[in-house]
This record gives sequence, structure tokens and C-alpha cells, in this order.
Amino acid sequence: MISTALVESYRQDGKIRHRLIANLQGAESLVAALGRLAAEREAVRKERAELESSIPHAEEFYQVITTAVSTVTTAVASTADVTAATQQVTSTLPAIPSLHP
Repeated sequence: MISTALVESYRQDGKIRHRLIANLQGAESLVAALGRLAAEREAVRKERAELESSIPHAEEFYQVITTAVSTVTTAVASTADVTAATQQVTSTLPAIPSLHP
């Protein structure tokens, strides 16, 4: 058994990004995984089209979360007081956007 995934790669703001398109885990071989993907091609295309409108909101959410993690890491590293670090983080982050507007 092999673990296989179809991943879309693209550039955004000069960085390489990856997006999982299809998880083909559990296939007995690469040929079986590709066969399963071919059989499900229309369903994958339909699902991708339905999710297309959510991509900007998901990317904004990802950016806010990434900023939050970075801010928390910096705050915790610069102070031993967890309460002060939490207050610092809360005051510097924007509201977390909804994934579905």
C-alpha cells in the first residue's frame, strides 16, 4: 500500500504554496491511485469549483493564524509572564475572519 496525494503548487507573494487536491491514500499502487483519480475526476472538478469562492477567505484566515502563531512565539520568548504575553498578542492581532463570509 502507498500513500499518494494530488497537490497543486503555485506562487503567491513570491512564496511557493501547496494545496491538496485529492488524497489517494490506500491505493495498492501508483497505477491504482491514478485510476481511482481518473474515475473520480468529475467529482473532484465539481468539488474544486464549489470551493473556489472560499479560497480567498481561507487564505486570509491562514494569514491571520500564521501571524498569531508568530506573535505568540515572539511574545512568549520575550516574557516569562504568560498573562502579559496573552495581552500583548490580543492587542496586536486583528479579529479572526470567518471562513464563510
